[in-house]
Amino acid sequence: DREALAEALRPFHCVPVFLSRDLHESCYFDLCRSSLWPTFHNVVRTGARQGQYFPPDAWRAYTAVNRSFSDKVMEVYEPGDLVWVHDYHLLLLPSFILRKLRTASVGLFLHTPFPSSEIFRTIPVRDELLRGMLNADLIGFHLFEYARSFLTCCKRMLGLEHEFVPGGFLAVRDQK
Repeated sequence: DREALAEALRPFHCVPVFLSRDLHESCYFDLCRSSLWPTFHNVVRTGARQGQYFPPDAWRAYTAVNRSFSDKVMEVYEPGDLVWVHDYHLLLLPSFILRKLRTASVGLFLHTPFPSSEIFRTIPVRDELLRGMLNADLIGFHLFEYARSFLTCCKRMLGLEHEFVPGGFLAVRDQK
């Protein structure tokens, strides 16, 4: 029961996002597990047509799931909150949040590797994913190698430069 689950999570300051079975399966299995996960682990499929590897319906489901999470954030957000986004399933979420909450602080942690730019460029919606990630105030990676791959993608695909800033951070700058 959805209400019982929501009530059980309340003491932990957690709020569930309920998705339809079809939306969840299309997003998670047809896009995240079948396309994004292999790509983020530097695996490229050969021999398949682009539409088979990256189904347009699954991309629409991915976008809808990210919007559902954004809608839930809008319901519960209070000024001063820090919104943490976890993993490749929600890479568009920082953009969707900032469209409605311009001053929100959003962090993103990627729990997977980040592929080389040669591999990442095989994703048809690579620019949308990169821009979604870049709308986070802070992005965390497991290894510097993954951060370096991300920075290379930002440079090669979006023309963005990066620089070291005080505190041990790297900042990506839009030079336009």
